[in-house]
Amino acid sequence: MPATSQADRRVTAGLYLAVFDSLSGALAAIDADGRISLANQSWLDFARDHGRPATVGADYLTARQQAAREGDPLAIQEWAGIQAVRQGLSPRFDLDFSLPGSTPLAVAANGATQAFSLRISPLPGPGAGLLLQLDNVTRFQPQDCPECRRLADSLRQAEQALRHSDARWLTFFRASPVGISITLPEDGRFVEVNETLVNMLGHARETLLGSTSLDLGIWVDPEDRERLMQTLMELGKVQQFKAPFRRKSGVVGMMQLAAELIFLNGLPHVLGIYTDITASEQQNEELRRAKEAADVANRAKSAFLANMSHDIRTPMNAILGYAQLMQRDQGLSAGAREKLAIINQSGQHLLALIEDVLEMSKIEAGRVSVSADSFNLAGLLNDLSVMFRMRATAKKLQFKLVTPSPLPRQIVADEGKLRQILVNLLGNAVKFTTEGLIELRPSITHNKSQCWLSVIVSDTGPGISASALKKLFRIVSRIYG
Repeated sequence: MPATSQADRRVTAGLYLAVFDSLSGALAAIDADGRISLANQSWLDFARDHGRPATVGADYLTARQQAAREGDPLAIQEWAGIQAVRQGLSPRFDLDFSLPGSTPLAVAANGATQAFSLRISPLPGPGAGLLLQLDNVTRFQPQDCPECRRLADSLRQAEQALRHSDARWLTFFRASPVGISITLPEDGRFVEVNETLVNMLGHARETLLGSTSLDLGIWVDPEDRERLMQTLMELGKVQQFKAPFRRKSGVVGMMQLAAELIFLNGLPHVLGIYTDITASEQQNEELRRAKEAADVANRAKSAFLANMSHDIRTPMNAILGYAQLMQRDQGLSAGAREKLAIINQSGQHLLALIEDVLEMSKIEAGRVSVSADSFNLAGLLNDLSVMFRMRATAKKLQFKLVTPSPLPRQIVADEGKLRQILVNLLGNAVKFTTEGLIELRPSITHNKSQCWLSVIVSDTGPGISASALKKLFRIVSRIYG
């Protein structure tokens, strides 16, 4: 680029800055990070005298957000406007406010209240930042101009007519089954409430309007409102905020609150939606306590049965022992031996049932343990084959023990639990298979230095449906009757 063009651009830029700095209004540009990127002298003077960041590069948005959190009414409204413009909820935001005494941009006598108008607009381009424009509008106050006063009265009447013209909104507001309020963000003062909220809180509508929720003691914990407003100022809305509330009668309930910043006549307000969830919370608490009581009773039952395992088995073992001794008596008749065999068989079956109940109780009580020891795998499989081949034959079913690979003579495992698992699987296979074949197929897989036993029980029965598979590992759940 020629040197003359660069010089011309420097002169033009300097001229723009001079004009920007000489404007009577206060102007500041805020970049995408919330810092002051450009400000004229009027803005810097005003900011310095009113506790705002007053240097280029200062973090303006963080400072105003902090002031809003600390409860500054003006900062709350300004921060709400900043959020609305940044989130695209409003093309611009205008805020009118007053400050007493002599201030920069003052046009009235020292000591008089000064009126200002702050406009917040987005800078051109996505994520470009904000433009803040501050003007002293004291000269335009209605009390200084009869015509302005008449104009202001006309505007107020027009706003009232507009507010009452939408009958559908008014009907919804009044008849809504949930409580609705419109409050001021700076102090929570009620501007409007519906009948549902009046009934929920127990205060008369006239009492609520103009009062704050803190004044009336509605918040059981005032810090809940602080957390609500902090989230609201950061996000612009809050959903499913649960907190206890106090009715006029003093009875404490539980409410679920949704809130959102809205703008009425250009000013920020908070729209609140209240749902009384006291009854549902009480039901949830009762269900929780009932479940805890049931869990305690179930654990106590399981612990009792697990601890009583020895006392339950001892008399049964004595019965079986004496039955076996009596079978050795050579003087017994064939009929007596048959009766003793029935006693022994029935006792063994009852003892197995007792073992199953005790094992389930141990599982529920968290006392089940694995006792790994060396035992003869082939002997276990042959015993099971003999037992279930007889039951399968009785139903005219085929039963096969298939060993496709050589099995080790001895393995280390919990023989009792392995037997129990296989008995359960084979028992179900025999029970639910009406024709065809039942197979018991053990195999060994090698994984580095270890060998793993897997056993497959297959049958030609109906199988398990896809819906019933979900019940497969539930405690005390039947898939078939």
